[in-house]
Amino acid sequence: MLSFVVPAHNEQACLGRTVQAIHAAARATGRPYEVIVVDDASTDATAEVARKHDATVVSVNRRQIAASRNAGGRTAQQVQGHENDRQKDHPPAASAKAI
Repeated sequence: MLSFVVPAHNEQACLGRTVQAIHAAARATGRPYEVIVVDDASTDATAEVARKHDATVVSVNRRQIAASRNAGGRTAQQVQGHENDRQKDHPPAASAKAI
């Protein structure tokens, strides 16, 4: 399962196109996938736009991109690959193989 985590704060204007592009790219792989939008205290229609485009929505109120990303990661059905801030723990060849 591929999991795409999209941290978002007041992104209603561009989120629909972003999620559509993720769906298109993910479908092209032929693998099962999920799109998770982490709505971090948005005051606009970010969550509604995400749901309209078949994304799972996780709501947080942290206003920290790392906290948003981590909340999405906890929601993901399966984690593959690595987080950017942990690359030192995973050699690039191992990361490429995991994906």
